[in-house]
Amino acid sequence: MRLKDKAVEHGNMPSENEAVELLTTQISSGRMGVPRDIADGVVFLVSDESCVDEWGRTCY
Repeated sequence: MRLKDKAVEHGNMPSENEAVELLTTQISSGRMGVPRDIADGVVFLVSDESCVDEWGRTCY
């Protein structure tokens, strides 16, 4: 496929607001993440609560 074939016609790109709205419809929480979401995920992954054995059981 040539680069010309991948080009987007002028005016067919969504606006920034439309792009954000489209992306958020594909996210289960229905909103864009913030740095605090990443931090909370990291804290969980390094905690004892995230321990799971090879059969999917929580380790305690």
